[in-house]
Amino acid sequence: MSFKVQQLKLSFHGRWLLLLTVGAIAISLVNLGNMPLRDWDEAHYAMVSRELTRTNSWIYLLFRDQPYLIKPPLIYWLVASSYQLFGEITEFTSRLPTALISSLCVPLLYGVAKELKSNQWYAIFSSATYLTLLAVARHGRLLMFDGTVNTLYVLAILCLLKAEKSHLWSIGLGLSLASISLIKGALVFPLGGIILAFIILDNRGQIFKNLYAWTGVLVGFGCSFGWHFLQWQEYGDLFVQQYLGFQNFARVTTTIEGNDGPPWYYILEIVKYSVPWLFFLPGGLLLAW
Repeated sequence: MSFKVQQLKLSFHGRWLLLLTVGAIAISLVNLGNMPLRDWDEAHYAMVSRELTRTNSWIYLLFRDQPYLIKPPLIYWLVASSYQLFGEITEFTSRLPTALISSLCVPLLYGVAKELKSNQWYAIFSSATYLTLLAVARHGRLLMFDGTVNTLYVLAILCLLKAEKSHLWSIGLGLSLASISLIKGALVFPLGGIILAFIILDNRGQIFKNLYAWTGVLVGFGCSFGWHFLQWQEYGDLFVQQYLGFQNFARVTTTIEGNDGPPWYYILEIVKYSVPWLFFLPGGLLLAW
């Protein structure tokens, strides 16, 4: 009897996981190529990926035949691979890698919630809320980096949580964070700091004694360091100035491409894109506490 009940629970878990995954992929891919690429970001990233496909220069990226030193290469590698796989450069093939990876954050978030709470409905409602956030449904479909970073970050958290049961999972923690460093560079430091704080506050320090965890960190960040070192070796101070200056500090301290706004701009954007789920935030914070 207990075996049948356990089978029923697994079946219920599997059905919801499948439903959320299929729903996320469908929302991400339907009519994906119907709209032109957006100026500045989508078109800009597509041009870098096109140059990569044309020149086959996978290490030293180019933009209009000039060195492209603004962002790390992982997203451009994925988009260029999509071009080569489908044999054409279109809106669909440009957006496909980031849209597909962004959609996978939904089942991964489901897994995180399942690890944190035994009640399956927490996992269902948490991942369903993320799936139906307007910002996720809209920006996750575009050739942008944020959705992919979200997916990798949630994957890192899931690997950390599952590492208590199986040490092999901890390899994914380092690899996921290293992949973020190959997408948005220095962003990995504040995100990694949040995970480090969680490890300390939740008494998960055993992860530091896990050989698999250190293997993932060394392999992942070894690849990331290798790419950054090759850029510095090839371009010297020019790489340091453009990469660290434009990509990390200038975007915080200066106006880029004339995109200026009042100090409360981002607060309004968060409110606009998170309604109606924003109304449940106080209750969610209480449950989290």
